[in-house]
Amino acid sequence: MEPPGRNAGHQPGGEDGGEATAFEQRVDACEPGPAVHEPLDGPACGGAREQERREPAGDGAAEGQRRSAHGPEGETAGGGEHRAGKQGGNEQDPCDEGDGRPCLPGRQQQLAQAGGRMREQHRRGGERGDRDGDDADEAARHTTQGRALPAHPRAERVCDDGAVEDAPAVFDVSCVAHVHTTYSDGTATVPELLAAAREAAAEAVLLTDHDSLGARRDGWEGAHDGVFLLVGTEVSPKQGHYLAFGVEREIEHAGRSAREIASAVRAAGGVGFAAHPFSVGGRMLYAPLARRIVLPHGWPALEDADGCDGIELWSLTTDAAEGWRTPAEAWRWLRDPEASVAGGPPAGHLRRWDALSTRRRLPALGGLDGHAPGLRVRGRVRSPLSHARTFGLLRTHLLCERPLSGDADADRAILLTALRAGAAWIACPFVASAHGARLWAELGAETVAMGGEAGAGPAVVRVRLPRSADVVVVRDGAPVHRARAAALDLDVARAGVYRVEARIDGRLWLLSNPIHLR
Repeated sequence: MEPPGRNAGHQPGGEDGGEATAFEQRVDACEPGPAVHEPLDGPACGGAREQERREPAGDGAAEGQRRSAHGPEGETAGGGEHRAGKQGGNEQDPCDEGDGRPCLPGRQQQLAQAGGRMREQHRRGGERGDRDGDDADEAARHTTQGRALPAHPRAERVCDDGAVEDAPAVFDVSCVAHVHTTYSDGTATVPELLAAAREAAAEAVLLTDHDSLGARRDGWEGAHDGVFLLVGTEVSPKQGHYLAFGVEREIEHAGRSAREIASAVRAAGGVGFAAHPFSVGGRMLYAPLARRIVLPHGWPALEDADGCDGIELWSLTTDAAEGWRTPAEAWRWLRDPEASVAGGPPAGHLRRWDALSTRRRLPALGGLDGHAPGLRVRGRVRSPLSHARTFGLLRTHLLCERPLSGDADADRAILLTALRAGAAWIACPFVASAHGARLWAELGAETVAMGGEAGAGPAVVRVRLPRSADVVVVRDGAPVHRARAAALDLDVARAGVYRVEARIDGRLWLLSNPIHLR
């Protein structure tokens, strides 16, 4: 796979910075009965209106105790690599409370969730699903009140008053973000990177070679057999790095402060995210020595209103390496990265992001900082952190205004618009596919998308997921509501920054960008 007249390989150069898949759609009528829920802080407008698309018996949904999306002290997701696998508190089904209260009857098949259930048969740790040739016929057979349900990944809900509520029409693009190739200090070539992304069922790759747009000049930006390559760059001064997308030329950083670098990216028509912004350096065995080997390179302008357009909230391999205290911890992570990643990003990162978000919009993405460090042996890269392993761990899942079309310029603009808007879930694809997950708020006739901002007032925060999960709604860093559900409507009146976390069997699945109601 090589652009015409271009050399696919490229040797490292420049400054060394150091560092819609196939899916099966199911349309299921909801069974009667309330969603499992437990308000943590009574909603101001009279409580939550929820409806769960309940899982079949035998999947653990009827167990008396469930793994909560919180830890035992009500913490939100976090803990990352060094708190991996820690289980939360218990959440109990109201029908199994054992206190003699009858379970409230639900409306018999009153609600049909359309386009919600997307089960994918994961292959080799990716999201690739097998399309069932009979999906269209099956969808056509499912009707509610004589109305055929749409075969489209939009969640649809019949409310108490009989009105139908639709999620805003957006299109999913699952992205691998913050990766490097031989255009800077990565080990893999661009074709190898694209092949790994295709194998992992990623739909786009956000390439960020250090101080290089060489891949773009050489014609690589665009669609390649179902994977779109968006070529950005990691601006790499000695203190802090900055992921820049949508720029035509490399951003000079010599003699510039972090704030000036962010301003230069904006002036060039781009959007920038502070890379591994909370980095503190290594701490294995003896922290002062470890920090000389794994240098701290956080972003120094986080508190500045113009210091960055967004942040890389979770920088997977950087955060992992900085969390390891002993070689044994590193070995456990490398042996079973899913078990560690399932704990979520470091809790301190979430706390700082929540605090910053109360003062200004600060969109977040999840990146790999993927270099595939290793050796090339007989034409193949040998690495303990190969792209084949890491691409299935963490994604930035964009919700775009239009589907990717194959037109390089148009698709580039679509992805940049979503990045600027903060229209992104941070997703763990090895837990479940994020396709179909939606978050928005409604204030009267106004709809506020994930990442958006509006004035405060009585509103409804709406969540639609492709399957049931343990959902937590977080306001200004504190959990205010949790439920086991695939559809959740929460009345709110207080101003605040609202975001959502979702877990399945205790493993982090989705982490939203926030909705700002000020």
